[in-house]
Amino acid sequence: MRTYRHVPWLVASTVVLLIDAGWIGALLYRGFADPSYEYWVKAVLFLLPLGAFAYFLVGQFRVRTVIDDEAVTQHWITKSFRIPLHEITGMEMDEAGRRFFLRVFRGEETYELIPCHTVLAPFAVKAPRALVRVEAELHRLTGAGAGMTGA
Repeated sequence: MRTYRHVPWLVASTVVLLIDAGWIGALLYRGFADPSYEYWVKAVLFLLPLGAFAYFLVGQFRVRTVIDDEAVTQHWITKSFRIPLHEITGMEMDEAGRRFFLRVFRGEETYELIPCHTVLAPFAVKAPRALVRVEAELHRLTGAGAGMTGA
């Protein structure tokens, strides 16, 4: 079993999560130092979105692509799906805006694997290494040639 993640995105998420946690900590510290009702009403207006954003960032660490000898599994923040290798009918690398991903076809169904956001390199011209590794691994396991594309 091999697990693939887009590490630059996780590094960026960690940095932003630390900044977000710093803001939450500062708001809570000031609230406990000056426990006025007016402050807490204002602070909650900032704490709720900051907490929701922190929850999203922590969820980013669940996103991964796992390939074993029988299937490929994509784990998202709230759900996962598993595609048996023998059911894969095609695949193609794609880019949408600032995100690279591998589109995998299973009959009429289409799945996105190994999402690689390019926020740190908005003018990226080549696919991230993790995406290239997943594509090569799937080509090897499915026995397909390099020209395999969807229907």
